[in-house]
Amino acid sequence: MPCSHCQGIGHNKRTCPEFKKTILQKQDDKNNKNKNKDQIKTNILPITKIIQQQNTEYEEGLKQDLQKQKEAQLAEPSIEDLRKLRLQFYQKGIR
Repeated sequence: MPCSHCQGIGHNKRTCPEFKKTILQKQDDKNNKNKNKDQIKTNILPITKIIQQQNTEYEEGLKQDLQKQKEAQLAEPSIEDLRKLRLQFYQKGIR
């Protein structure tokens, strides 16, 4: 009875050397694909970490800039504040 895989004589599909080779090749191909996926994941992870770090630094910089702007506004009176003070001075009649 010939082999159902390779049609060879003297063995069956379970003991077929060609069938074993094809199975081993398929397993190697799967292992290589998994290794490639793992390599891609490890390459992506550092890039995403860098992007996250840049985003946090950018947000911290924005917060610091806003804080400085608020401090500058409080430190220097605006034109509106000066006008109100001048109006109060003339309304009270203090000279």
